[in-house]
Amino acid sequence: MFLPVELLPGERVVRGILATRQHTLLSGALGQLYLTNRRLLWTPLRVNVWMRLVKEPQVVALSEIDRCEVGERSVFRGWPADVYANGSRYRFYVGALWGWVSHAMRGHTEEWVAAIRQAVKAAKEATE
Repeated sequence: MFLPVELLPGERVVRGILATRQHTLLSGALGQLYLTNRRLLWTPLRVNVWMRLVKEPQVVALSEIDRCEVGERSVFRGWPADVYANGSRYRFYVGALWGWVSHAMRGHTEEWVAAIRQAVKAAKEATE
């Protein structure tokens, strides 16, 4: 159903949820978002790859994340979690799924942002 992403040796999943990744202003793709003790992984539905909405999973090492915050609300998709790393912004709408539409509630997004921040802090402390 989703494109596979292999875990690294010693890597474990902390939490996971269905999430829409917005990759252009008007376009997004549904997938599964995983927070591990080493990376943030978003893997799309295979049909999204087939439809050419996305090409591959999005993988960001926690050590590369500069900041994570609740983004500006979208009328159609709700509150995003904005992750900034390597000069790019990755926008994920986490939470409730109504049909094929993901609508992220602020509370869900705040929980994810807090979890990502905590994981980033722990990953950076472990490398110091």
